[in-house]
Amino acid sequence: MSQCPVGADLFSGSGALGLESLSRGAEKVIMLELNATVMNQLRQHCSQLQADGALLVQEDALTWLASSAIDRHTIDIAFIDPPFDKNLWEITFEQLVGQALLAEDALIYIESPKAKALTIPPSWQLHRNKVSGDVHYALYKNSPGP
Repeated sequence: MSQCPVGADLFSGSGALGLESLSRGAEKVIMLELNATVMNQLRQHCSQLQADGALLVQEDALTWLASSAIDRHTIDIAFIDPPFDKNLWEITFEQLVGQALLAEDALIYIESPKAKALTIPPSWQLHRNKVSGDVHYALYKNSPGP
């Protein structure tokens, strides 16, 4: 991972994952949130916390990932915690891999329903996982082959 990591909180909501990443040394975290009301709350949180490294983007994560016009960043840590009822995990995985947005040793944090079987890209190696109630938490490391 790079010395000044860049994170992407793809479905920010409250921003807890992205803000935690900033507090642990990320230089910048791109925080995507489509809902205008939630984005306004996120802006207030970032302002109150003086989270200067937060780059707030009010846009659908999949549109942002697929856009050829985005300011391309190599993502060192991606947070994937979409609304559970939208079933957006695998298309998000496909976009991250297909657009080559992940650093070679990027970390990928995923939250999903315990009962949901996900097809994980073959280049992602499980680092650790846990279940709490009905939620499965997993951390993968991007390890593309030669």
